Amino acid sequence: MAKSETVIIKNGIAEYPALANADYKFDAELGTYKCNIKLPYDDAKRYMAQIAEIYKEHTGKPASLSKSVKGLWSFEEDEDGENTGDVIFKISVKNKKKKDGSLWDRKPFLMDANTDPVALGVEPSGGSVLTVKAEIYCWEYQSSKGVSLQPVAVQILKLVQRSNGADASGFEKSEGFTSPQNDTPQQDVSGDDGDY
Repeated sequence: MAKSETVIIKNGIAEYPALANADYKFDAELGTYKCNIKLPYDDAKRYMAQIAEIYKEHTGKPASLSKSVKGLWSFEEDEDGENTGDVIFKISVKNKKKKDGSLWDRKPFLMDANTDPVALGVEPSGGSVLTVKAEIYCWEYQSSKGVSLQPVAVQILKLVQRSNGADASGFEKSEGFTSPQNDTPQQDVSGDDGDY
């Protein structure tokens, strides 16, 4: 099996991220952390080449830099089906259960542009500009082999904060109880003190 490596995809635009909180749409019990990252092809091809080398080593099959590779990247198309020139990397990791039955929360470490941990409540939405460190994870299941990208750490360079839906709820600001602002930073669980 190919040696586990990481790739750092820089300055990509986030699509459908679930990074501060897991997404439970397709895994109601455990949840998934995910984020598609979009880059122009000229910026993306060096990352594609790094991933493709490991993909070929592990699966024995080539990964074309000019075509979509299931589970790794695709080429964005406009509403007319024309290639926009952008590549979308698929990055996701599912939570797991430990042997003792407790949850292995695989939330990626979130940091700001200064590499400081972000405060609780910061939740990047689509359009945020991110740098993502992802493990190039080689997997085997029965007779199948494949490669996926699993987020380890995310640097938020430009934040588009996810709306909590209050504006669309029909409520207006009123006098009364107000919740204190939470400035508590998240715990660093990355286990890696390297630069991103």
